[in-house]
Amino acid sequence: ADDGHTWTVVAATNSGELFSAIAVDPVDPRQVFIGTFVGRVLRSSDDGASWVYYGRGLPPLPVLALLVDESGPVRLLHVATSGAGIWEISIEAGRAPRTRVISPR
Repeated sequence: ADDGHTWTVVAATNSGELFSAIAVDPVDPRQVFIGTFVGRVLRSSDDGASWVYYGRGLPPLPVLALLVDESGPVRLLHVATSGAGIWEISIEAGRAPRTRVISPR
């Protein structure tokens, strides 16, 4: 709202997990994804006020990068991991999140 001049501390979990990556949905900026050093992805749909674990089946390795991909028929979150390739999770409204590896195959 103020071009990054003001910041608010937002804690996604009380588990003590460290966050390693973040992506903001360009279509819905209230939707934010964070990756952790233990291979989890969390999602907030309310500007970070609350968080839920999102997607299942990722390897327990650090998430290095997250990217919201709008180029295909289904919107996807790409998850780059340390040593286990790139995974994708569907983020389309009304669809159950499905996690699958896309690289290496």
